[in-house]
Amino acid sequence: MKRIISLLILISLLALGTVSADPGSPWSKYVTADKNLSFHYPSGWKVSTDGSMVAVENTATEEELLMTMIPFDPLKSPQDLANGFLAMLKKVSPNFRAFNWRSQTESAGVQVIFELADTNNGKEYSGLGIVIKSNQQALWFSYLAPASGYYQVRGANILQGFIGSLYYGSASQSPNIDYSVKRAEKIDRNSEAFMFVLEFALGAPFTRSQENVILDELKGSWRFMSEEEL
Repeated sequence: MKRIISLLILISLLALGTVSADPGSPWSKYVTADKNLSFHYPSGWKVSTDGSMVAVENTATEEELLMTMIPFDPLKSPQDLANGFLAMLKKVSPNFRAFNWRSQTESAGVQVIFELADTNNGKEYSGLGIVIKSNQQALWFSYLAPASGYYQVRGANILQGFIGSLYYGSASQSPNIDYSVKRAEKIDRNSEAFMFVLEFALGAPFTRSQENVILDELKGSWRFMSEEEL
């Protein structure tokens, strides 16, 4: 977390950088032209920068990873800051919305996680978002994909790998995270099956928010397991 916050100022200085593939890894590395910042992103995706914004897109699947500075107010919570940016996005895409807001107790004042949904030209999109706040600035991260091919675990893995790889300098390390569709589909399917069995055994359903707490814990641990462990 501290490393991410320390990078906020650098994001505003992004310039066209260099890309290199890591042999044997599903991640590629991007280094800014001044070598002050580097990060990893899914191999085969296209990186574009514009001032304080970084967009990484998979044109074949229409998936998009976004990192950008957002308007800041030190008196506002991460969720309030996120909502302010969402209001700006709605001017361009009126159907864009966020829901299921959540934070860990120890990071509630500096981070909020939420789900995203949008409808554009009759096509539905789903995703995840994270806003991280420092003492002076705030940064928005999001992953969005067509709803028909969306896997929350895949989105979470891509975001986690990307954010975790952000490095002050040119030495970003490739994340040891598998974000493949096959793995994400398997984890999503098994976690939903576990939830069904659990609710059946208890004889009563959970609320959606309670389900999310349990599913987040399951998926959060399962995505680091090897195929043999899964």
